[in-house]
Amino acid sequence: MESHGDAASQAAESALIRTIRGAVALGRAEQQRRELEDTFRTLYSAIEQSADMVLITDSSGVIEYVNPAFEKITGYSRAEVTGQTPRILKSGEQSPELYRELWEKIGGGEVYRGVLVNRKKTGESFVVEKTIPPVRNAAGRVTHFISNDRDISERRRLEAALFQAQKMDAIGLLAGGVAHDFNNLLLVISSYAELMQDSIGPEHRLHRNVQEILSASRRAADLTRQLLALGRKQTQTLQILNLNTVLRDISRMLPRLIGEDVELTIAPEADLGKVKLDPVQLEQIVMNLAANARDAMPAGGKLTIATHNVELDDAYVQARTVVPPGLEVSDSG
Repeated sequence: MESHGDAASQAAESALIRTIRGAVALGRAEQQRRELEDTFRTLYSAIEQSADMVLITDSSGVIEYVNPAFEKITGYSRAEVTGQTPRILKSGEQSPELYRELWEKIGGGEVYRGVLVNRKKTGESFVVEKTIPPVRNAAGRVTHFISNDRDISERRRLEAALFQAQKMDAIGLLAGGVAHDFNNLLLVISSYAELMQDSIGPEHRLHRNVQEILSASRRAADLTRQLLALGRKQTQTLQILNLNTVLRDISRMLPRLIGEDVELTIAPEADLGKVKLDPVQLEQIVMNLAANARDAMPAGGKLTIATHNVELDDAYVQARTVVPPGLEVSDSG
């Protein structure tokens, strides 16, 4: 039979074991709490420092949190958007069907992925790559949505520029091919016109008409040279020329390019020094400058093309990595 002392000793031992177990459990809980706090602190820091926009809403779409990247990209402060809905970023460039699909997907508990055009506080549009996963509670009910948006505006701009360059390259190849065939036809036309001119003599009544055919053929040949240069099927032909002479020939075509609302003035300098250049490439440069000037003056204006002799000393050359030629183009636009 156990003594009273043995029973008391066993009870004390049981109480001590329970105390130790409770202390261990409490210690483990405290450790887990610290680990959770560290995890939450790390996650919060990651979201705050993320270069992507992060926006958290409740299940009805009301904004509860935005990170600094959101404020920097959109121009809206956290205080301005908290309590609002993401509709404040709506650009109007997407169809209602897209937003309907978005809400149907995340409302059904699925992750939405897509590309949207949003609008900043300034009214400027920007393109984002959007991912919206739903957040569920312990019972499995969706309580929040997290929108992670990556600004891809610059990437889209570069893609568009690359596409335009590829398109222009294809146009250049096509133009070069057409110009090559057209040049062969012009050769036949000009050859027969020269034979006709030799056979009828200068006193014949059709002599002037034949001369016009030859002049038109030469002008057409100049145009095909430009197309061949655009298609990169013609190498540079450097010649020592007077800019005034080349400019005089180009000026005959410019009025048709710039239109009647733009007044064209050619101001050649006397005793201009000669330069070594490709006349076809110079024609392209002047034509492009004239077209840009025309676009800058939609209501009309004045376009002046002048030539100058310029003395370029060492200080001038060192201050400019690209030394401009002795041709000056200005417009009132």
